[in-house]
Amino acid sequence: MLSRTADNLYWIARYMERAETMARLLEVGARMSLLPSAHGYRNEWDSLLQASGTAGGFAQKYRHAQQRDIESYLFFDLDNPSSVASCIGRARENARIVRTALTAQVWDAINTAYQELRALEKTPRDRLELSRLIDWTMNKAAIIRGSIDTTQLRNDGWDFLNLGYYLERSDNTARLMDVKYYVLLPRVEFVGSGMDNYQWATLLRATSAHRAFHWAYGGEVTARKIADFLILNPQCPRSLTSCIDGICGHLKRLEKAYGRPSRPREVAEKLAAELEALSVEDIIEGGAARVSQPVHPRGREPLRRDLRKLSQRRRAMILTVDHVTCYRYNRPARALVQSHRLTPSTCAGQRVLEWVVTVTDGIAGGSFRDGAGDWIQGWTVPGPVSEVTVAVRGRVETSDQAGVLRGHRELTAPDCYLRSTAVTRADPALVALAAKADGIEQPLDRAHRLADLVAEAILYEPGVTEAHTTAAEALKLGRGVCQDHAHALIAAAREAGLPARYVSGYLFTDAETADQEAAHAWAEVWVRGLGWVGFDPANRCCPDERYIRLGSGLDAQDAAPIRGIARGPGVERLEVQVAVQAVQQ
Repeated sequence: MLSRTADNLYWIARYMERAETMARLLEVGARMSLLPSAHGYRNEWDSLLQASGTAGGFAQKYRHAQQRDIESYLFFDLDNPSSVASCIGRARENARIVRTALTAQVWDAINTAYQELRALEKTPRDRLELSRLIDWTMNKAAIIRGSIDTTQLRNDGWDFLNLGYYLERSDNTARLMDVKYYVLLPRVEFVGSGMDNYQWATLLRATSAHRAFHWAYGGEVTARKIADFLILNPQCPRSLTSCIDGICGHLKRLEKAYGRPSRPREVAEKLAAELEALSVEDIIEGGAARVSQPVHPRGREPLRRDLRKLSQRRRAMILTVDHVTCYRYNRPARALVQSHRLTPSTCAGQRVLEWVVTVTDGIAGGSFRDGAGDWIQGWTVPGPVSEVTVAVRGRVETSDQAGVLRGHRELTAPDCYLRSTAVTRADPALVALAAKADGIEQPLDRAHRLADLVAEAILYEPGVTEAHTTAAEALKLGRGVCQDHAHALIAAAREAGLPARYVSGYLFTDAETADQEAAHAWAEVWVRGLGWVGFDPANRCCPDERYIRLGSGLDAQDAAPIRGIARGPGVERLEVQVAVQAVQQ
């Protein structure tokens, strides 16, 4: 499945679960406001904003936490990204994008909820009771979930939908408990009081678990029983244990389907083990300590933080580039003509914020986008020319796309990149290296294996190879730089029947070693059904948010950021300085 399709399915589920949670929070607030608290009427409604993570946005729009304003902000306000209206609207937009991956019943359920919501927005507020809005939201969420469970094919799309539901539900269960225990209860001495037990019972009703709780435990409603029920009891569909078990199950299904292990499963199983090691006494002790202390070592913060890490979207950065190339001639050249591939294209995971290329005394010529989708700019420097400086400065917003190139406009057919060049031609050693991945059926897995083999065969060592060193020569030496790794992977991939190409660009390493003597390079391999996927054997990874992509070609010469001719008998000397820094993460 394409990662963007998986992403859309995942967020459909998260947004619908979040919409239901907002409705449940409103029900908690409405019920608890009926009982006077130690801090007065508005304490319950303030707590909803804190628990839902929307207090900051509400404070910017409203001066005081009034019930009517909070109800409107959590349900209808599109300025609140977590409101019921925002969540249903975003779920519907994600569903529209991947409509072909959903059954007709699922799409109809989501679209009907959206259309009915539009009608509710046009209804005067004095005719809309809060209880009606809450019931409507939970009813629509149940219909959508039911249509997913009864009509969707049990494939990887179904797994991503359920991952979204379980991740959002686990975090929201913690938020609902926050309303009760960490925000509402004013002092430790209220533990076990009538107000304490009433609030716990209200929480059960808000999670539609009141009857299920009495089936499981019976007798009096107490904090100890409810903490066990909503955190540790695997029979409760909203407990943290049940959610983490569901996450582990679907991640295991995806691992089996894709044939390789994943880091998210390891994180999920670690969380499951931590929960299994907890007792209800540990939880109650941590909760009571949290009322009087900022953070308790066994309180909810570590768990909530780990859940947020597990559900985090793609990482993002803003990178700055300062790239200076200086050409010096011992005898003045009559003229200089250059072709630059120095401007990155905007695509998924890469958005150009600022970018300027200057050439000393240069005259800009024509510019165009070539068949590979790269921007080409021509320059002429009239003579006599003793020294020319090409300066590149810019800012680019990047995000991790797991190495997959998306949204890049290009016309060249992938099979064109099966053609070898002088530096990427495979010798018997490269043929033998490529043969080590012959038994792997999936093209993506084969490409990963080839990248690993190249990284193991050629150790990174600057200064031992030159610009014209071939892939075969670098493999024989067993040492080289990123250019050699890229050439060797391209040769091995083409030998294995996978189109591959050379990519030039920039890499952010860290603040202490921002200055580099050259730009960076890696390879892209065409995976049918997925597209171009980047591999950087020199760093044993796929390009992520630390990378800026400039252009591509059959080899280093074809993808060179600067190509040109100097007319004259002089000898050229080249100096390059590259600085890549992160200004925001």
